[in-house]
Amino acid sequence: MILEKENQQNTTNNNIYEIPPIELLNAPQKNKSNIHEISDDAATIQKGLYNFGVNAKITNVSIGPVFTTYEIELAEGMRISTIEKLKNDIAYLLGAESLDIIKIPSKSLVGIQVKNKERQNVCLREMLDSDEFKSNKSNLIVAIGKEANGKIKLLDLKESSNILISGSTGSGKTMLLSSIICSILYKAHPNEVKLIIIDTKNGAESNFFMNIPHLLIPPVTNIMKACAVLKCIMTDLQNRYNVIVKKNCSNINEYNQRTEITEKLPDIVVIIDEFEELCESEFKAEIEELMFNITRNAEKVGIHFIVATTKPESKIISGRAKSNFLTRIAFKASLVIDSQLTINSPDAKYLLGNGDMLLKEKWSDKCIRCQATFVSDDEINKIVDFINLANADLINNNNINNNLLDIKENINIKPIEDSYDEEDPLLKEVIEYVIESGEVSISNIQRKTKVGYARAGRIIDQMEEKGIISPYRGSKPREVLISKKQWNEINNKNDDEINTIIDNEKIEINKSNENINQNDKSNIIEDSEIVKEKQNPVIKILLWIFLFPVMLILFILKNNNLSNWKKAIIIIAIVWITVLIF
Repeated sequence: MILEKENQQNTTNNNIYEIPPIELLNAPQKNKSNIHEISDDAATIQKGLYNFGVNAKITNVSIGPVFTTYEIELAEGMRISTIEKLKNDIAYLLGAESLDIIKIPSKSLVGIQVKNKERQNVCLREMLDSDEFKSNKSNLIVAIGKEANGKIKLLDLKESSNILISGSTGSGKTMLLSSIICSILYKAHPNEVKLIIIDTKNGAESNFFMNIPHLLIPPVTNIMKACAVLKCIMTDLQNRYNVIVKKNCSNINEYNQRTEITEKLPDIVVIIDEFEELCESEFKAEIEELMFNITRNAEKVGIHFIVATTKPESKIISGRAKSNFLTRIAFKASLVIDSQLTINSPDAKYLLGNGDMLLKEKWSDKCIRCQATFVSDDEINKIVDFINLANADLINNNNINNNLLDIKENINIKPIEDSYDEEDPLLKEVIEYVIESGEVSISNIQRKTKVGYARAGRIIDQMEEKGIISPYRGSKPREVLISKKQWNEINNKNDDEINTIIDNEKIEINKSNENINQNDKSNIIEDSEIVKEKQNPVIKILLWIFLFPVMLILFILKNNNLSNWKKAIIIIAIVWITVLIF
C-alpha cells in the first residue's frame, strides 16, 4: 500500500502540526465601490422600471468583487421576460456597457447584475478567516472564491467526486490550484491528508510546495514518472478497498470511524495541472485507461482527483473518464466547444478572464458565477517557509516521502509485489476468458479476476508474449489470435510444442499471404491481356475512320469534272464530319 500505517497520536511534539498564522497572508482590499453611486444607480433602476411600465421594487443590493447585484421583487402578474427585454435600456440609463438579468430562486427574486468599475481580488486570507471556513469540520474544505453577490464559496473535496477544471492559458486555473493546496495546509494535519502534485509542463508553480509534510512524494514533473505514479495509485486503490471491505465497511469515512487512530487511512488528493501534456504523450492510451479505472472508485477509498486542462476535448480526456468528474469549473474558454464540453453551456466563452469562472457542482444543472481566490507567490513562500520551519520534526520523521512510492525512471518496471518474469497463476483462466469473449482489455480482466491494474497489465503482456493476443496498437483494440480449438490443443502440449504450433501458424499465414499475392499478380496479367485483345479491333476501326477521309480527299482533288470551289466545299465538309465523328 502506498500509505503505511502512521502513528497519528498527537500526544508527542513530533506529531503536532502547527498551522501557519493567518497574518502571513495579505489583508483583503477595502471595497472601492462608492455607496453613494450604488444608491444613485439603484434609484435610477427603480425610476426606469416605473417609466417602462414595470411594477417592481429593489429589495436588496449585493456588492461582489466583480459585479453589483440589484435584487428586484416583481409585482404579482409581472414576468421576468419583461425585464429581460429592457436589459439594453436599463444599461443605457446606468451608462454601463452591458448587464445581465439573473434569477435568484432561493428568494424568488430577479437580479440585475452590473459590472463594477474596478474589479477586486478575492484574497485568500478573507476566505480562510471567515466563519464559514473555520467552523467547517471537514479537513478537505477548500476556498474556491466569491459568488457574484459577494457570498463566500467553499467546496468539500470529500463530497465533490473529483473536479475537472478547464480554461484558456492565463485564465486562472493554476492560481485556483494553489489556493486549494493552501486551504488544505491551513485545515488538515499531514497525517490526515496527503498530496500528490503532477505538473509535467514546467513544474514552476508546483515547486513552491516542494518540501511540505503533506506531500506524499516530491512534485512530479516527468511524464514517465507521472504514468508510474498513476499505476501506484491504482495499486493502492485496490489495497485500500480490500482493507475497507475486511472491516465490513462501505467507504473510507465509515472505516476511519470504526478504526483505531493508528490504523486510520489518510485521504489522498491528486492534483494534475496541464493534463493535456500527459494525454498527448506516447503513454496516452495507458493513462486514459488508468484515469478511468481510478476515478470511478477513488472517492470511496479516500482518493480525490483535481485535474486542470486547457483542452477539455475527448482526445485529451475521454467521455467515460470525464463522467467520473462530477464537479466542473470553467474559466474563460477560447472556444465555445471547450465551454460546452466542460459545463454543457457556451457561457464560459464570454467570461472576463483573470479568475472569472463558472462552477457546476455535483448533481447540479446550474452554474454559479464566481471570482476565484487569489494567492500571490510571496504569500505561498511565507506559508511554506513557516510550515517547514515550525514542523521540521514532523517532516524529518515522515517516512512516506522516502519509502512508500517506488517511482522508477524506467516506466516498464511495474509496482507489483511478485516477479514479473514468473507466469501468473491466473494466466490460463484469463486466456480462456478472452478467447470466449473475444475482448482484450485491462478493465475486463480486472472485473473477471478481481485483481489490481498492475497485475492485469502483466497478464496481458504475458498473453502477448505467448502469441495469444496481438501486440499493442495504440487506440485500436487488441485481437485474439487463436481459436478455442487451437487453445485446447495447445493446453495439452509443452512449451516447445506450443512455440512450434505458433510458429507454424505464422508460416501458414505468410504462405497464404504469398498465395494471395501470386493470385493477384496472375489476375493482373490476365486482365491486361484481355484489355489488349479488346483494344486491337478498336484501334483498327479508328485507323480506318481516320484514313478513309484522307483517301476521299485525294480522289476529289484528282477529279477534273469538279470546279475548284466545289472541291473546296466538299473537302471542308469532309474535314468537319471527321472532326465531329472523333
